Amino acid sequence: MDVIMLAGGSAGPELKEFTDNGYKSLLKFGDEFMINLTLRAFKESKLRGCLFLLAAPEVKNLVKSDYYDHFIPEGADIFDNVLKALSHDKIDKSKKIMITSCDIPLISHQAVDNFIGYSQNVNCDAIYPLVEKSVYDAKFAGTRRSWYYCKDGTYTGGNFICVKPDIFFKNKDMFIDIFENRKNPVKIAALFGVKLLLKYKMGLASKKDALDAVYNVIKTPCAAFESKYAEIVFDIDKASDYIKCVEYIKNKCGRPRD
Repeated sequence: MDVIMLAGGSAGPELKEFTDNGYKSLLKFGDEFMINLTLRAFKESKLRGCLFLLAAPEVKNLVKSDYYDHFIPEGADIFDNVLKALSHDKIDKSKKIMITSCDIPLISHQAVDNFIGYSQNVNCDAIYPLVEKSVYDAKFAGTRRSWYYCKDGTYTGGNFICVKPDIFFKNKDMFIDIFENRKNPVKIAALFGVKLLLKYKMGLASKKDALDAVYNVIKTPCAAFESKYAEIVFDIDKASDYIKCVEYIKNKCGRPRD
């Protein structure tokens, strides 16, 4: 499966001091950049096809050239970037593709293959990964996340998605709304109708309820994949995330490889 990695954007005031050139993807972990740590996991994946890297030219110059297949200069914002990437002439618009952020430096190739393998074999056109709270807390207790409290468990969402480009283009506005409200479970539920919103607020909504509601809006079979790899949701948004990640690498993984 081909992969689009979104690596554009600045670090923001909290993280800027930990970067080179102010780009978020260039956060430093020892002698390595965050983007190369994330790209390495995708390079080691057995199920990954071509990788399309979307970033600033200054970032490209610091990325190992064998870690990606095609480079796309970043656009004005994340949605411009997604549209540019999905419109690339090397991408088959009829096949599912994985879209990922680069700010998940602890991700492993096993986690990547686990998601791609499921996505390739499920008869759905859009797949989103979830991690259950106990799985996340076992590895990253004490870090802040947005949680979805469902009847069948408490979940947080991953930092990538699998979707057919044609499906994205047909439902572009909905995907934009989902992204802009991704940290607000109540607003997400409201996007898919009053019935789901009421059930969610009453604590009665299940994963199936959510998938059914999504299907009723976009008329496309969707799946929620429950991953056992907590690192797919541990992203670097704040200084506290960065410090936690540095500590984790030092205590659990050793220093990043050269």
